[in-house]
Amino acid sequence: MYYTTRFRYIKDFPTDHPRPSGVTETSDEILGSIYVMCMVIGLPGNILAYFYFRNSSSPSSHHRGGASASSGPSSGGYNKDYFNMLYRVICLTDCVICATVVPNIVALFNFRRPSWFAFPVFCGGWGLLWEILPYFSVWLVGVMNISRLIIMLRPMQRLRKDVMTISLAVYLAYLTLRSVIPVSFGLAIYVYDTTDVFCFELNNVANPYSGMYWKFNTVSRLLQLAFPIIPIIISSIGIIWTLRVLSIKHRHSPLQTKAHIHATVTVLIFTLAYVIFNIPGFTNYVLMVISISDGCVVDCYHTRFGDSIFLMWYSWNFTYVMCVVLNSTANPIIYCLRMQPFRRFVVRTFKLVEQKYSSVLSTREEGR
Repeated sequence: MYYTTRFRYIKDFPTDHPRPSGVTETSDEILGSIYVMCMVIGLPGNILAYFYFRNSSSPSSHHRGGASASSGPSSGGYNKDYFNMLYRVICLTDCVICATVVPNIVALFNFRRPSWFAFPVFCGGWGLLWEILPYFSVWLVGVMNISRLIIMLRPMQRLRKDVMTISLAVYLAYLTLRSVIPVSFGLAIYVYDTTDVFCFELNNVANPYSGMYWKFNTVSRLLQLAFPIIPIIISSIGIIWTLRVLSIKHRHSPLQTKAHIHATVTVLIFTLAYVIFNIPGFTNYVLMVISISDGCVVDCYHTRFGDSIFLMWYSWNFTYVMCVVLNSTANPIIYCLRMQPFRRFVVRTFKLVEQKYSSVLSTREEGR
């Protein structure tokens, strides 16, 4: 059943989707459990990563395997703050992504009832956030890759934080306006659908899957995912080629050059994780655009799954939300695997928490 909102009201949509026999409560609970795991790992992991990158501008962070924000071998560390700032934005974005899966968890464990999504303002706010977060994450990866390529090709180049800040702010403003304006002028509404288990923007007409705006909306989302992929692929190829040259040329180079190469490999792994987790969503949008070109939209899109009721009911939740959340959860794991100082920071933080907890317990025991 659809629940619609324009931040002001809620009503039943005329279309009702009863749970088919191929979709069980167990599958919903498994999906919800994966979300719980991602939130438990991803949220504290990205919070720790944020504080690590915020504090890593000190000289003690210049170690091999340190933050990928490490500057080029000849740049004297001028670009360290640039990359640290970029990583902090990535961590904050990942924190929001991991934190906002709570209503999805509640709905999946509650027979797909809207629960929190039944509140109009909440449904609209959540839908608006998720019209921004996935695409902004893609943009951040693109900025990261291009910046790293520039440093590898021109080690003495000082990257300007103000240029990066402007590019992020402009793209964020575009994504926000692109989502807010259609709702403000009544072209679109935010709806909750039991087949997707989240709120999303839908064309505000009698047949929501028709009309030029809905077609434009679907194609533009595809382009928002696809457009950054081109510079990401080009820059990744350039990074791999330059990395190979540097590895051969500086085989017996100082520790600083090796740290630079190590940080660059980390960026490539970071990018590979992004590609793996975003391909399913990109594929889903491609299928939808093909269906639009065929002229039968939803019916054609659903028939592409054959007789699989399970895929039809879980495709958008998996590709649009789950894969993005998994990507955000994987990032702090990559930091742990690739950055020795971050691992030490995490261990030190947990030891400090343990000491404070032990101190509180001992104080309570003495008070008795």
